[in-house]
Amino acid sequence: MKRKKVIGKLLACAAVLSIAMTACAKTENVETGTAKSTEEAVLASQTDTDDNEVLFTVDGYPVSRKEFSLFIRNQRAAAAQHFYTTYGLEGGEGFWDTEYDGQTPSEYCKELALKDIIEYKMERILAYERGLVEHVDYQDLMGDMEQLNEKNRKRTEGQTSYGLMNYEPWQYLLYIRSDCGVQLLKDEAKRCGKSVSEEELKARYEAEKEAYNKGYDMTYERLDVFSVKDGYQIEKALTAVADRASKTGETLNAAAAALNLFEEYTAEEKVSSEEVVGKDDLWGQWIQAEAQKLEEGMITEPMVIASDAGSLLRCIKKEALGYISFEDAKDDVLSRYAKESLQAEIEQRIEAASVVFVDGKYEQITVE
Repeated sequence: MKRKKVIGKLLACAAVLSIAMTACAKTENVETGTAKSTEEAVLASQTDTDDNEVLFTVDGYPVSRKEFSLFIRNQRAAAAQHFYTTYGLEGGEGFWDTEYDGQTPSEYCKELALKDIIEYKMERILAYERGLVEHVDYQDLMGDMEQLNEKNRKRTEGQTSYGLMNYEPWQYLLYIRSDCGVQLLKDEAKRCGKSVSEEELKARYEAEKEAYNKGYDMTYERLDVFSVKDGYQIEKALTAVADRASKTGETLNAAAAALNLFEEYTAEEKVSSEEVVGKDDLWGQWIQAEAQKLEEGMITEPMVIASDAGSLLRCIKKEALGYISFEDAKDDVLSRYAKESLQAEIEQRIEAASVVFVDGKYEQITVE
């Protein structure tokens, strides 16, 4: 009635690349303190044919038809995009069950969903074992969701509310998955803080020292063009100014004035450490990033923002700011160490995961 499959390196490769953005939870009866029954007992007890029907277990924890359907739904777009980019196929009648190179889009979508749900389960099981979450089973989590929704309803009754007050199942899974990832990383950092020596952290700091480079303090000239004269293209006009300034050694302002290609422009000297660029100022961020790439005397390629507007930068002076000290970087070094350690443990668990399918149940699932 059952077949057993050990998920190996294929699934391990998909393990938690961004732990802080992934999910986790527990799977034990908290009231009685008794562990879940074995895979065999879980499967043997299932005779339902509804959404709660178990399709397979992951290390003994059941995955119901309803829970798996959420992961399938989340992977439909990725599966469709894969068959579009690989074979040029667009969705339509018969798309999901038509075989291409030995596989249907439906089968491919299920593979993506299976890979994702196993990763999710292993993270959550780990968090449960560490005492960070209370539940792993989907039905228990849905009970938690209903309690949270009811709490939110009572708290905001008769009041203006902001943000998400009533979770749907997939929204809730995303929410607890993210929170669980954060908790796991914090817990791993605490563990590493006790087990990793100061010497190990210092060695890692030295090996990755460039990550703690403060960058450079740049003095540079910035030419901003707002309109060009009739008959000129912005990119060619900026290139002409850059070429002249490079050959003559004059400023961008002087070269622009000599060539007389622009209707309106400004040129000024900037010091990067004195500039404040807002997080929403994408153009300003790009300007600063390009300036940091320059060496003294170098001029950027034309940076075009519109059909008749753009900028040039010329580095006048560049001073290295040195590195963040080990003491100031220590917490970040430890966090990086913890993240890698946690990723490795989850990858190992995924590689060794035992997935037991109920005969025929998984195969009956189709994507439409």
